[in-house]
Amino acid sequence: MNEPVSNINVAPRLRQHGESLRPFLEGKSATRDCVMSEWELLANRAGIALSMRVVRTKTDKLSMNMETGEGEMHDLVNDPDEMINVFEGPSYAARRAELEEFLAQRPDDITPNRVPVGPA
Repeated sequence: MNEPVSNINVAPRLRQHGESLRPFLEGKSATRDCVMSEWELLANRAGIALSMRVVRTKTDKLSMNMETGEGEMHDLVNDPDEMINVFEGPSYAARRAELEEFLAQRPDDITPNRVPVGPA
């Protein structure tokens, strides 16, 4: 008989940064200050190379191109559909700085993209 999937352990091929989602999936109480995602795109995918980072808290979401510093920020409490970009809004400067600090805490071990993935 096959071993249950939950008992199989596979070592990651690359160094991983993150925490298990298992407590959430099992309905256990678990909290996080934020969640982050990131992706690197070669120029053949989007016309220009992008180094994107996103951080989301319960109240805000910041998407930022780390190469140019351009981005979008959304107040998820007052604008849950993300229709108003408050990235440059003076009244959001402190909240934006806080979100940027979350992004700055990410370990600096990203390697450059070398191989295109998928069609251009």
